[in-house]
Amino acid sequence: MLMDIAQRLLDLAYSGKYVDTVAEAAGNEILTLRERVKELEYQLKGVTDAVENKGLREHTAVSDAEHQHPDLG
Repeated sequence: MLMDIAQRLLDLAYSGKYVDTVAEAAGNEILTLRERVKELEYQLKGVTDAVENKGLREHTAVSDAEHQHPDLG
């Protein structure tokens, strides 16, 4: 991903655009990356929550089984 950004910036620089244009493009890329990071963090939180909930349910199920059948524990 960073290589793509670098290549786009080089393309702009070699195309005769002004430094301001390159800086603006870099700023836009940074904003895009920040948005993508936020999306990935949100997805990761969802996965983490799902894993934690599943673990809690499994732990509860084992605890319930042990309580109902003490010889299991």
